[in-house]
Amino acid sequence: YTDTAVWYFNLSTNETWYSDQVFRIYELPPQSLNSHLNTFNHFIHQEDKDIVLEFINKAFRLQYPIHIEFRINTPQGEKHILYITHWSHSNSGQFILSGILQDITDGILKQKELMELDKQTVFFKQQIAYDELNASLGHWQINLLTRKVILSDNIYRIFGVKSNSLSPGL
Repeated sequence: YTDTAVWYFNLSTNETWYSDQVFRIYELPPQSLNSHLNTFNHFIHQEDKDIVLEFINKAFRLQYPIHIEFRINTPQGEKHILYITHWSHSNSGQFILSGILQDITDGILKQKELMELDKQTVFFKQQIAYDELNASLGHWQINLLTRKVILSDNIYRIFGVKSNSLSPGL
């Protein structure tokens, strides 16, 4: 439900295991590839690959946990992945590297959409301010729930009064 998958690697035995959901994130049939630590490296987006692999390899060498985001290429297209690892010990004292993968593509796309809407809002505000100055227009709005009235600066200019001198019950 959360597009999250888990995996682990035993440093002593080189045993690697990926949950079926890891394969689903990469849009592959479950357990369709041989499991090893670098099974999915060739899916990393070409523009991200060098820095991501350098970061992952250095963290592995130093046994540091990591938390990174990067892009992958799947048969259906590009996805954004959140990649988190953690080092621990098994009951017999072996080093275990475990990880979580999460497909965050939808969140990234929504974030980009919100940024675009913010840009449009800024543009429209600038356009309204330009229109007010050049066409002698004024704008106002009323919040029907709170009954708060907001007047543009040009409303005051049009009526020839000082800013905020009009009563809220305008």
